Amino acid sequence: MTTDNAQMLDELCELVIQVSPEPVTREELSEETRYTEDLAMDSITLVALMFLCEEHFQINVANSAEKIATLATLGLTIDFIKEADKL
Repeated sequence: MTTDNAQMLDELCELVIQVSPEPVTREELSEETRYTEDLAMDSITLVALMFLCEEHFQINVANSAEKIATLATLGLTIDFIKEADKL
């Protein structure tokens, strides 16, 4: 994992902790953590997370609903953020 990815993962984890329906710590999260299976997140929680990502990372998620629906892990979300259009 590059330093850039590590920093991005730390920031994403903080956002996940804010919206996770289950109490979770940073130590429990990794790029392999799955939203549905590991964190019990539903689609509404994932949408809330994407809006937090939009604000925090200054990206545009409005036209990416189809892509967002495929983001199963934190690692895939980092890839999405890196490729997303900037605001």
